[in-house]
Amino acid sequence: MEISSRYPRGADPDLTGPLRILANPDLRIVCNGWFHNSHRRVRSQAAAVGDLGVVVFQKPGPTADFGGDIKLVVTSRHQLGRHIAATMPTVGAGTAGPMVGYTPRVRGDEPPSSWLRDDAGKRPPEERIRMLLRLERSAQGYLRIDRHLHDSLPYPQVFVTWLDVSDTSRASGRYLEDVDDNDTVITPASAKVIGQAAVGR
Repeated sequence: MEISSRYPRGADPDLTGPLRILANPDLRIVCNGWFHNSHRRVRSQAAAVGDLGVVVFQKPGPTADFGGDIKLVVTSRHQLGRHIAATMPTVGAGTAGPMVGYTPRVRGDEPPSSWLRDDAGKRPPEERIRMLLRLERSAQGYLRIDRHLHDSLPYPQVFVTWLDVSDTSRASGRYLEDVDDNDTVITPASAKVIGQAAVGR
């Protein structure tokens, strides 16, 4: 049976409004991710027009290519971040603490600012960031934030990487990695931090 026959246009007014918001929002937040050593995927999207928000996410399916049931939630715009965070796997904030490094040094394009440890015995932040990013991961993905989509000149898309360091490491937990030409920022990410990052940019 064709989709148009099963779901005729306008047949469900309670669903039509949220679908219109998803199709033409002024704010869109996409969360994608995948698990290591598993076929499970993270697929969710939030959208808003004015104060009204909609979140849609797909539960994991039998394979990576075929997801499970889809759930749609109608909420307020300021709650979108919290709902997006709730669609992600439950993992505590990373235990390594926040770090900020100079991006060219993190990438190895420039030499370290120092070859010595600081007074607390820590390596330079760029080296600590590289060590963290090399650790075994249980899952990883990204957030994509599209803002002011109804403007004649929408804001550039913002991408933030999230990664879950395996619980076999002392630095286990979830982190956000935010990179530009100058700074690489690593933030231990609780659900609250994820929600704030999704809507606070």
